[in-house]
Order: sequence, then C-alpha cells, then structure tokens
Amino acid sequence: MSFPYGETVTFLAPGETVDDYGNTVQTWDSPATALVKDHAGVEPRPSSESNLDDRNAVTSGFTLYWLGDVFDVDPQWRAVVRGETWQVLGDEAGWVSPFTGWQAGTVVQVGRVDG
Repeated sequence: MSFPYGETVTFLAPGETVDDYGNTVQTWDSPATALVKDHAGVEPRPSSESNLDDRNAVTSGFTLYWLGDVFDVDPQWRAVVRGETWQVLGDEAGWVSPFTGWQAGTVVQVGRVDG
C-alpha cells in the first residue's frame, strides 16, 4: 500500500574526508545517497519566527509519511524534499492509528532554521 500521488524523498548521509591530522571525518561537501523512498505523503509544517540573539529566525519544514513499511532513518542524515535539502529532526517513528491500533508506516520530521 502507498500514497498513489506521493512524492519521492532522497535521504543523504555525510561523506568522509581526511583532515590535516590524518583523521577520517564527516563532511557535507560530498554527501552520499543513503536511501531513496517513493510515495511519501508530504505535509508542510507551520513556519514560526523567533527573535534570538538579536536576529530573526524562521523555522520551517515538512512531516513525511510512508504507508506500510517501517524503516530506519539516521537523525544525522538530510532529506531532499521538493528539490530542497532539509535536516532530519530526530528519529523516525512508527505511525499508529489512535482509533484502531493499525500500524500504518513511518513518519519523519525534517526542517531548517533560516536567519
């Protein structure tokens, strides 16, 4: 089962590079595709504005839903939704109906702060 008009979401993992001291470290200069999931339900999250440290910041994002399959998403990943890259906000969660107990699938929150 899937959303017939759902959207494709690509999850990215940080690449690796060697720093000046010979250590392998993560970098977002060359991310790797970690997972591609089709048929996502994409729900815009309300934007909010806050004034912290004398700056205006706008937080926005999406809630992503998949029916049927439950899968793991690393909270360090990023997600490409509608052509834009967003941070994964925490762990994925099982999506369960509060009315029937039906285990519907997976839900993932993504977002970013601008400003």
